[in-house]
Amino acid sequence: MAKAIVVANHQKGAGLHSFQTSNVLAWFEVVGDSINTLPLGTWTNKEPLMIGNAKVLAKGCSYFVIPTETIVRVEHSNHESIIYLDSTEYFTSTIPFEKLSNLLGKHHFFQIHPAHLININHLKTFVKCNAFVTLSNSHAVPVSIGNDQKIEDFLNTQTIF
Repeated sequence: MAKAIVVANHQKGAGLHSFQTSNVLAWFEVVGDSINTLPLGTWTNKEPLMIGNAKVLAKGCSYFVIPTETIVRVEHSNHESIIYLDSTEYFTSTIPFEKLSNLLGKHHFFQIHPAHLININHLKTFVKCNAFVTLSNSHAVPVSIGNDQKIEDFLNTQTIF
C-alpha cells in the first residue's frame, strides 16, 4: 500500500518526490486500485522519514507527493475521502474529511457543501441561482443552502492567482 503526502507551497519545477518536511500538511494510506495511475516513488533512505515524532515513511515504502495546488476538490463518501487532482486522476483514502477540510482550509480551499471541499484556484464558474460551481476539471459540485452567500463573500475577499 502506498502513502500520499500532501505538501503546501511545493516549488514549481521541483520533482514530485522532493519536498520540504516543514511544508507537509498530511500523510495517509491510499485505498483501492486508483494508486496504479499515480507516479510512485520509493523511500530509499536508510533512516525513516520522521515528521515530529511520527514515522511517515520507512525504507522501501511507496509514496507520492500531492502539492495542494494540484488538488481540485475533495469529496466525502462512505467514511472515505475521494481526492480529485488536476490531472483527472483521483484516489480514495480513509483520512477523515473533516481533518482534510481543516488542513486545506488555510490553503485556498472552501467547504461549499457538507460533502464537498473545493480549491478556489480551480473555480471556473459559480452559478448562484442553481447553487453549484464548475471547477477546472469540468466537475460540477453542488453548493449547499446557505453557503451560496458564504462562497460569494469568501470569493470577494480572496486574491486568486
